[in-house]
Amino acid sequence: PWILSNIMAAMIIWERDDIQLAKGITRALRMLDSYLAVIPADGGCDEGAAYWNMAGGSLLDCLEHLRFLTGGKADFYGDSLVKAIGSFPLRAHIAGGYFWNFADCGAMPRMDGERISRFGERTGNEPLAALGAWLHHAAGTVFPLDTPEMYRVLCRLFNPVSKLPLPAVKPVSLPQLQVFAGETNGLYTAVKGGHNGENHNHND
Repeated sequence: PWILSNIMAAMIIWERDDIQLAKGITRALRMLDSYLAVIPADGGCDEGAAYWNMAGGSLLDCLEHLRFLTGGKADFYGDSLVKAIGSFPLRAHIAGGYFWNFADCGAMPRMDGERISRFGERTGNEPLAALGAWLHHAAGTVFPLDTPEMYRVLCRLFNPVSKLPLPAVKPVSLPQLQVFAGETNGLYTAVKGGHNGENHNHND
């Protein structure tokens, strides 16, 4: 109860003090700018697809909060880097629940389908939204798969996701991440350059 009372007190203070709220939002935006400053232009996540849940997926969480707080006035989904970050799961997708397993990422990571679908909707990327929808319904649960966040549980409960078929696989080129992938005659191949100084990378 004391946690809730503190939260309520903070909400009342913020309601009465627009300056304090503005300071908090400004600080949060500086943090997001710092994150975006180190992401390559192709939006690649060198830690692998599963880590997108807490990288690109968390960016979406922040952008959604900002959009809500400003009544939709602060909307950055048209930005090319934001779009590239959002589309990474689609680019890393092979078939079904399989994704590239570079670095120490598993071949069948527990991806947050609802967040992927929402990113696709916000950025007008229909194949990304379709992939997220398929993953969301394949999971068959609203409970956390990889990221134990109550906010995402609420998103799964209150953001309906329509059932959609998996999108077709397309050739992928991510020059900054040094990944090239595609399917030819039923054979899917993904190759990656890089170095041992990358996040979670190994000499394999």
